Amino acid sequence: MAKQPEPSLVNSLQSEVAHEASPMLVFLAHHARIIIFCTVLFIVAIIAYGFYGTYSQNALEVEERELGRILVMKDKAQRLQALEAYAPKASRTMTNQVLFGIATTAQELANHPTAYAAWEKLRSIDPAMKVPGTLGMVQALQAQKKDKEALALLEALIPNLSAGNRIPVQTKIAVLAENIGDNARAVKAYEALIASSSGQENTALWQQKAATLRLTLQPAK
Repeated sequence: MAKQPEPSLVNSLQSEVAHEASPMLVFLAHHARIIIFCTVLFIVAIIAYGFYGTYSQNALEVEERELGRILVMKDKAQRLQALEAYAPKASRTMTNQVLFGIATTAQELANHPTAYAAWEKLRSIDPAMKVPGTLGMVQALQAQKKDKEALALLEALIPNLSAGNRIPVQTKIAVLAENIGDNARAVKAYEALIASSSGQENTALWQQKAATLRLTLQPAK
């Protein structure tokens, strides 16, 4: 006579639960396979997450070392070349640092178009870099004698600045507007400076500048 297969642990549990047992015990017995499967799956997920976290941390450390090696290069041209080659494969965590390195190194090399592009991309992907990124773009434009474009960027930046940070930017706007001969915009900038001066030592100078420029806006008699 053929030997009967031994019942599995789950089957034994199900068969030993009396019908009069508590509903919870009956439920556990009849769904034991699902419960065991979910438990195993949960444990596997925890282990996998741990491995992923360890791998991610190790990958970040490797990336930081590589970027550090590039940033300490004394030859600026080689540093810029290495940063530009590294940028496409940089992780999202390191992208800001790579772009900042490109922008500042390009500025040191007077490679203003490259610096402008790096600052522009940096401010587009990181809201926290909107102000410094814009100021970097302005610097690159001024170095290329593109004062009109620089002026437009600065004027658009004003609403994003706190009251305390507006004065140096408004001053720059006034000077740039004068440089390109747009006296109306210069007057507007000086008037904004005067309104926000609250006893600034330069208030008298701004008032004088505004008054002088207003005369140029009056129609000739």
